[in-house]
Amino acid sequence: MAGALVDVKPTFILKDELDIVIPTIRNLDFLETWRLYFEPYHLIIVQGGDLSSRTIKVPDGFDYELFNRNNINRILGSKASCISFMDSACRCFGYLVSKKKYIFTIDSDGFLANPLERNTRFVDLVLTIPRVTLFPMCGMNLAFNRELIGSAMYFGLMGVGEPIGRYGDMWAGWCMKVICDHLGYGVKTGLPYIWHSKASDPIIPLVNLREEYYGIFWQEEVIPFFQSAVLTKACTTVQKCYIKLSKQVKAELGRIDPYFLKLADAMVTWVEAWDELNGKMLKVLGNRAHGNLLHWRASSAIAELEIASKNQAVDYPQKIRDLTKQYWAVPVAVIGISVVGFLYLGKK
Repeated sequence: MAGALVDVKPTFILKDELDIVIPTIRNLDFLETWRLYFEPYHLIIVQGGDLSSRTIKVPDGFDYELFNRNNINRILGSKASCISFMDSACRCFGYLVSKKKYIFTIDSDGFLANPLERNTRFVDLVLTIPRVTLFPMCGMNLAFNRELIGSAMYFGLMGVGEPIGRYGDMWAGWCMKVICDHLGYGVKTGLPYIWHSKASDPIIPLVNLREEYYGIFWQEEVIPFFQSAVLTKACTTVQKCYIKLSKQVKAELGRIDPYFLKLADAMVTWVEAWDELNGKMLKVLGNRAHGNLLHWRASSAIAELEIASKNQAVDYPQKIRDLTKQYWAVPVAVIGISVVGFLYLGKK
């Protein structure tokens, strides 16, 4: 019968190899809608909110771990400073503690539509991102091979105490793409498979602008920086690539704002935390990981890193003041420049 719902019985692929990571500041009632699809998998939930104001509730029947700020501080100690607070960038702690090969990550407000409803928007479109090409990665619908690229999936310092928020997935995407290009890993992206139900208040756009406006200006120099970055031949692992990239961030972007000096240090702390928590697993992988690296390596020659210095300072506060006068004429869509993407790392 036309328009009738189809009895969908999903196939649970990678059931024992995949963790679902969810950053949240609210109850996870939306999981009821997706129980049919998510219940067989292990959930890693990272609470990014204030512990004194909310206790996160998870529907019964799900296999999950719930980490809050106290847990993060206890597990990472002094290295906990690299994990953001009150921002969805806290999700990368879930990547850090997962012991599975693959990660699928969503936001708690990302998928509220019923997947069986007629108006759900399914699309069949996946695009391979060309080498030396960046793209706006979004963390709301993201999957990756943790063993291959996990240590580069760091969402940076965002939210409370930082001048910027909500750019964590963009930052991670840019860093990850540069490293994938260098090591010869493939990256794919696609349109969202369902509608995104946004939890932030659309009536108060300045709430989002307050968190994102520095990023609107900084990206005018950050994107060219990543477009020009080429890692050296000595960078044979993801961690080595990331440490090298952090040094370039400090040298080339530190002049823009002291935030990037702090971020560069946090990138190093992140890699140290990754190696500390995953050291045993890395030893087990050993030769297999090295073999994968050789197998995935791109055939084109890797040039030495050479990025021209830019010494001209930019008066960002003045640019912000100028934009504020005319911001209401800018479509709200400008704020949400990220597109929902699906990342899959595989052979080119």
